[in-house]
Amino acid sequence: MQSFNNSFWGENERGLEVLMQRMKMGKHINEQIFALFKERALIEEEYSKRLSKLHKNFIVKEEIGTLRSALDVLKNELEISSKSHNDMAIEIKNQLEKQTQDFIIQQSGIRKSHQVIVEKIQKNKSQLISQVLKTKEKYELKCQESLQLLQMRKNPLPPKEAERTKKSLDKAQQLANQLDFDYLAGVEKLQEVHKKWEEDMRTCCTDCQKLEEDRIDYLRTKLWTYANLISTTCVSDGIFINQLLNLTITDEGCERIRVSLEKCDIEKDIQEFLEKSATGSEIPPPLQYINFYTQTNERPISGVDQLNSLKKSVSQLTLTPGLFQQQQLPQYNSSNKLLNEQLQFSSSIESRSVKTFNEAITIQNDNLSRPGVNNNTLPRPVSVKGNVDLSNETYFHYDPYDIEDQLKILFSVKVLYDYQAQAFEELNVKKDQIISVIAKHDDGWWEGIIMEEGKRKKGLFPSNFVEKC
Repeated sequence: MQSFNNSFWGENERGLEVLMQRMKMGKHINEQIFALFKERALIEEEYSKRLSKLHKNFIVKEEIGTLRSALDVLKNELEISSKSHNDMAIEIKNQLEKQTQDFIIQQSGIRKSHQVIVEKIQKNKSQLISQVLKTKEKYELKCQESLQLLQMRKNPLPPKEAERTKKSLDKAQQLANQLDFDYLAGVEKLQEVHKKWEEDMRTCCTDCQKLEEDRIDYLRTKLWTYANLISTTCVSDGIFINQLLNLTITDEGCERIRVSLEKCDIEKDIQEFLEKSATGSEIPPPLQYINFYTQTNERPISGVDQLNSLKKSVSQLTLTPGLFQQQQLPQYNSSNKLLNEQLQFSSSIESRSVKTFNEAITIQNDNLSRPGVNNNTLPRPVSVKGNVDLSNETYFHYDPYDIEDQLKILFSVKVLYDYQAQAFEELNVKKDQIISVIAKHDDGWWEGIIMEEGKRKKGLFPSNFVEKC
């Protein structure tokens, strides 16, 4: 059986508009019934006053005998009828008019509340879609530029032109990586907003169906009460008075109203509306991340020529800061709702105690579920190990527990994602952990102090895994 909850979706997202149109139509009908009750109460009140005036002006003192008795009965009935209609005016105001007005206000408040909430998040979602599509376009353009520059480098070039091409390629890849990060972050933010929109829309549909069912039931009940009040007044007026004053509403007419109300079927009316106005049962999926190089939602570990450049540079290794560029993604765990950050950094070999590198490059992909995407994989960081002789270089000893008492603390940060150390000079940190920062490096790694097993320990950690407290 159809319900509001599975009937107002679809690609064009017209569900909210159609639903609110129905709710507003229901409000209009409520207002029409309210106006009927209000006007009928005024009519009865005015009619009562005119009957009372007629009663006072009806003087038959000159008459005698049995006819005088009959005229006295008529005058008395006018007074009774006047009181009866005045009582009915009061009952209509109390039982129907005022309660219907309160009912309209209550239903309108609930409807407007849901409309504001869903319209706001729907607007936010539309803006995010526009931003993500623009970022994707810039990202793909920059990737195409990188490929063109890479193709140029394959041909022999004069030294100066080759250097300019290399700088342009590095800059293009850097911008492409940043746009890739913005694109991915935007998609996953959009997935979060889409999920919230879906939840709010479901709540809106459920409550709107309840409002519609309550509205039909309320009107049916109040119209039944209205018919009973009219019927009671007709009986109290008496057949003689009805005929004398040519009243158009009789007890038989009220009975016809009650019979028609008995045929009202809330479920049938709801289904008829859904058959005519439903916009669809399929929830449109959110935009998905599509990587330029893989043409899937799987991201490569690094830039377009990252693997080739790493292989070629192993035999030409020099201690130049930023020689290797490695791109890491935060590992997803059940406590993270969205993967909002990625890390791109230049790893300065001088800042690490590295003795050898392997020529082999290991890329591990663990099957991890991304929020909002089924059966996708997130790449894990590149692992570069060594087999290059650095015996002629100067090594240093890094003691993570050698911390001066007067060491200056720059500021404190809060960890956003778990990070597992990849080298001995790095820190293992957990989400929500506090780190005291003692140094910031241009390559994206910061140095900080944490408490580990009751001891102060210093080490490196990725700066975009944290935020300032």
